[in-house]
Amino acid sequence: MQAKNVDVLSGWMLNWATKCTFIVHPTLDDNEAREIILGREPAFQTPYDEVADEPKDGETFYMIKYQFKESKRLEGQYMFANMTKEQEDASAGATRTIGHWHNLGTGCGMVVSAAKSAKDLYKCALNWTALCDMDISPVLTDAAARAVIRARPDHKEKAEALMSQRG
Repeated sequence: MQAKNVDVLSGWMLNWATKCTFIVHPTLDDNEAREIILGREPAFQTPYDEVADEPKDGETFYMIKYQFKESKRLEGQYMFANMTKEQEDASAGATRTIGHWHNLGTGCGMVVSAAKSAKDLYKCALNWTALCDMDISPVLTDAAARAVIRARPDHKEKAEALMSQRG
């Protein structure tokens, strides 16, 4: 999530505080991270215009949490920052990158990618296994999660009961 400041973020989280546990870390997108690591504007800008997309036909979205190995943190960050657009595209292979977010202080972050198969996903991930550990999970967008929940036979009754309880 992106918020104007921590007050706005906290106000939103308060709505869900009884239902969720939040862990918040400030992160940077690719363009911001590259600029800091390189000490100058990056050679190309990564677009973030697909962040609100739904998966395309046959795709699954995956969240990849990565952590650079302690001895490889600087090497990994500099390798990432110095990649050309062509190298980044080649690294992604048959996957479609939705977005990257980096915590430069800890050498970790997350990637959201779309892939048509686990094979395509792991071909992409293999490019980084010497430098970082990854935890990969399939994820749903809000719209997809709502559709799954609403498809349950008892959804309408449970939703009405919950809304009645909340007033």
